[in-house]
Formats: sequence, structure tokens, C-alpha cells
Amino acid sequence: MNAAPHNTEGEVTLAEGEVTLADIAALVRHALRSRRGRDLVLTEDTKVEDLDLSSLQLADIVFRLEEEKGVRFNGSDVSELSTIGELVQLANQSRLPTGA
Repeated sequence: MNAAPHNTEGEVTLAEGEVTLADIAALVRHALRSRRGRDLVLTEDTKVEDLDLSSLQLADIVFRLEEEKGVRFNGSDVSELSTIGELVQLANQSRLPTGA
């Protein structure tokens, strides 16, 4: 699996286009910023609750997806997600049309 590239400040830079598992994995690893984060293997079946992300970390991931991928989430939809695969699917369903 290819990881998303980082810029010179160590921030994750997401490529244009569909949201991928690699995008989400890079954002989760960056949010965790620990050895556990670097070694973490994420699959579509990984449970969001098993990641031990704080609500602030999850909000940052959602914000980054909105800003960089043109996604507009409904907050209640995000709170009901149980797996990383569901997050990828919801993000792609919630993408704004190009130019919006």
C-alpha cells in the first residue's frame, strides 16, 4: 500500500481524486504521531474505536478530508462510522462536484 506523501513540515499531503484507504491511513498515522501510529496497519475492516483517536483527532481527520478532498460530511454520519472502510466510502459519497 502506498502512503500519502508528506510536505517539508511533516504534514500529510493528499493527492487529488477519490479518497483512498492510503489517504485515511496517512491521516490516522499523522494524528497518532507515535510509534504505534507509524507501525499501525489499517484495513477497511479496522474499527475506528480500536484506534483510540480522540474526538479532536477525528475532527482533524474529517477537516483535512473536507479541505483537501472536497468532501462535506454530515456530522451525525461521521459519528455513526464503525470502520475505516465506511469512512472511505462515506468520504467518496460526500465529495462535492468539481468546481463547487
